Amino acid sequence: INHSNKFSIDIKKAYVLDLFSGIGSFGIECLSQGASHVTFVEKYEGVLPILKKNLYNLKSEINYEIIETDILNNFKFQSLKLNYDIIFFYHIRSSQYLPKNYYGKKIIEMGDLYSNISGLKEALMPWAKENEINTGVMMQSLRIALVGKLAGPDLFKICSILGKDVTLNRIALAISFFNSKT
Repeated sequence: INHSNKFSIDIKKAYVLDLFSGIGSFGIECLSQGASHVTFVEKYEGVLPILKKNLYNLKSEINYEIIETDILNNFKFQSLKLNYDIIFFYHIRSSQYLPKNYYGKKIIEMGDLYSNISGLKEALMPWAKENEINTGVMMQSLRIALVGKLAGPDLFKICSILGKDVTLNRIALAISFFNSKT
């Protein structure tokens, strides 16, 4: 978000509400960028242990909470104790359940952040084919450079969330690292 052309939001010292948190990627990134507090809201039992492990692995005194509830059924936004600066969500039907604003703050929908990623994908795939680069290997290498793991959310969404500068910086660091190992 710090690198977005669409938003001028300072994550440092922000209070963040991460709805449909999944494994916590967005909220954890906010914490790493200096957010004061992140509230993770997730109900899916398949990802809750991973979310908790990811937060535990931060091994620092970071201020966060996990609310294990179903946002789509009987969740009351009025029950939240904090006034959030950033509300982030990504769920196929979530916008119909959320208020249009929250104490005058714009709610950021995932689609707002990565609406222009198609250009990146459309440029990268033909380039890989033209240069006879296996797209699977290229995508895995890019994912490792950006997030350090082979699995996760859609790679082009990650690029869009990180922004151009952070994405290019992480790729450059990975290239430098791998060049030093050869």
